[in-house]
Amino acid sequence: MTTDTSAATLARDDASGPDTALVSDGGIRVWLEPPGILRVTLPENAAVTGAHAESVADLVRQLAADRRYPLLLDLTGATSVSREARKVYCRAASVCAYALLGHSPVDRVLAHFFLGTERPMLPSKFFTSEAEALAWLERHACLD
Repeated sequence: MTTDTSAATLARDDASGPDTALVSDGGIRVWLEPPGILRVTLPENAAVTGAHAESVADLVRQLAADRRYPLLLDLTGATSVSREARKVYCRAASVCAYALLGHSPVDRVLAHFFLGTERPMLPSKFFTSEAEALAWLERHACLD
């Protein structure tokens, strides 16, 4: 099913896995997976702007439905994340912890820039292992 909104084009039947994720206007995929972790995956060679981040924030709010979840942000292959985008991600009310995932030196630089410049007032950490990132997020599940 495809529904147009002012913030994003949603393509979903059920947002419970990557194959059924909501997709923002910038091609960023967002889904909620068991046991309650929000996933955001940037497309290869993405240059994420503030507008892209706002679109993703709308999708996260839609999936969270007034609850808070830990979030895994997969930066793998992204080329840049603007200051405006970092500000949007850092003020996300639906998120209680951030794990940033990447594999290349560029991913690490983007993650450290994200964490150091607009430090979220939430637990946050960079990982090169998806399994370790998910385990860390499970330990930082929201209490509300």
